[in-house]
Amino acid sequence: MLRKLTLAILGALLLVALALGVNTAMKASRQVAVTALAPLPVDEAGAVTRLQQAVRIRTVSDMVNAQANAAEFLKFHRHLEATMQRAQQVLLG
Repeated sequence: MLRKLTLAILGALLLVALALGVNTAMKASRQVAVTALAPLPVDEAGAVTRLQQAVRIRTVSDMVNAQANAAEFLKFHRHLEATMQRAQQVLLG
């Protein structure tokens, strides 16, 4: 009984695998060909400087006292507003 059940399950799995294989072989790719965009210019030195400034701000939260480092978080928000306007817009919606 167990042998017949095992063979039936294996047979069903083989049929599913065969159906998937045939279906995959018959379908053509529908991926759209897209031309590559030109690389955007990046001010690497400026990006490094802004990141260094952001990392120096100690934004460590406290589970007990949510206002423990509120000044540092506000400092970080001011930094984002001044240096990374797009990131600030995305983060705050």
